Amino acid sequence: MDKPRRQIDVLLFDGVTLLDVSGPTHVFGNAQRDGKQAYSLRYASSDGAPVTAACGLRLTPDIGLHDASGADYLLVPGGMGVDEALKNRPLLDYLASWRGERLISICSGSVLLAHAGILDGRPATTHWQREQFVKRHYPSVDWDIDKLYIKDGHVHTSGGVTAGIDLALFILKQDCGAAAALSAARGMLVHLSRSGDQSQFNDVLSAQFSADSQLSDLIDKVAQHPSRAWTLAEMADFAGTTPRTLTRRFNAQLGVSPTKFVEAVRVRLAADRLAAGMSVANVVRSTGFGDHQRMQRAFKRQLQSTVKDYERRVR
Repeated sequence: MDKPRRQIDVLLFDGVTLLDVSGPTHVFGNAQRDGKQAYSLRYASSDGAPVTAACGLRLTPDIGLHDASGADYLLVPGGMGVDEALKNRPLLDYLASWRGERLISICSGSVLLAHAGILDGRPATTHWQREQFVKRHYPSVDWDIDKLYIKDGHVHTSGGVTAGIDLALFILKQDCGAAAALSAARGMLVHLSRSGDQSQFNDVLSAQFSADSQLSDLIDKVAQHPSRAWTLAEMADFAGTTPRTLTRRFNAQLGVSPTKFVEAVRVRLAADRLAAGMSVANVVRSTGFGDHQRMQRAFKRQLQSTVKDYERRVR
């Protein structure tokens, strides 16, 4: 007997980050199960009126929240408009009363869930730039900002922006199997799959856009030459500062030390090359790890996986 499509309602509000919406919905909207669409998508704003995304794009919802019922999943994106949405009592009441199979927040969408009391006593994550805000305003939530995404019962939260794609792939894998998730990942040119335990800053692109110009130049250089024997002193010299100041700036802007960032870049590159079929020996040599044991330790720290297990998962 065919399984019915799961209905996903996607919340829209003024100032929503478009990628928080389009990334996960691209995964779900193109997912197939037994040759048929696995999900149907419906977009809802608080009152059913059009909204303007943070990028300026006008979005027209299908329904208002007063007509939204019966969905299996509810997806709550984030964005600069979250702070204004916190004042929307009907929206918060709707979130607090929602009952369904999965409640999914992307990026700072978890702030809305926390404000509605949904995350009290639960582990959760959000965009790393919101860390001080959420820990100050919602201390009853067990915030773990370093996580890419977290599943706690029916509640799912993800970190910054592109982490929503990883969470969507994780859910797709649970719903429809590894083959469906791998097909979706390949179609989007992302690798399957970053673990929820993986740091948000394994993503070089996010780091490039989050850092100031001097750090961004250094990040570009590291990304272009990952096999180089990067020392803290050499990186500081390239950035025109001292090792101590560089470490402080990396921690303040990216949430990791310079050396941990280099390791994360190498692990991301190694993971991509393993998924593409390159031999372990060639991956070790081309990514700057030097030997298999160093890469093994880095994989365990960054991906909570051995190299062999990761290979088995993606090939």
